[in-house]
Amino acid sequence: MGENRQKREWNQKNIHDSSEDKGKNMVREIIGTIVYIAVICLVVFIILRYVGQRTVVNGDSMEATLSDGENLIMDKLSYHFSNPKRFDIVIFPGPEENGESPYYIKRVIGLPGETIQIIDGKVYIDDEELTEDVYG
Repeated sequence: MGENRQKREWNQKNIHDSSEDKGKNMVREIIGTIVYIAVICLVVFIILRYVGQRTVVNGDSMEATLSDGENLIMDKLSYHFSNPKRFDIVIFPGPEENGESPYYIKRVIGLPGETIQIIDGKVYIDDEELTEDVYG
């Protein structure tokens, strides 16, 4: 009988210990999930703050490529490593209007040192007509 009592006590102790372990594991799981979510939020914040920025197309000057009201994520890093190329679409801040700083979205046609002219609806770069499709 003494053996049975010891087995019961041992089983009860193990049951009690395993429920404590389950509780500790659950707390670890919750803390791990919270840390994971916090890290994801931090990474998203850093990307949106320093790598990309959301902007909305306002107007139809880029029609056929971008439509009014379209949402864009602009890349803030590319032009730190290379210069814009002809026909790239660039986004740059404009002058402050009504307390807001709008972003302009335009296509690069002229490069540094080039002379751009529009004569009779045709674009000339350094006196040569641009015959390439400006929409890439």
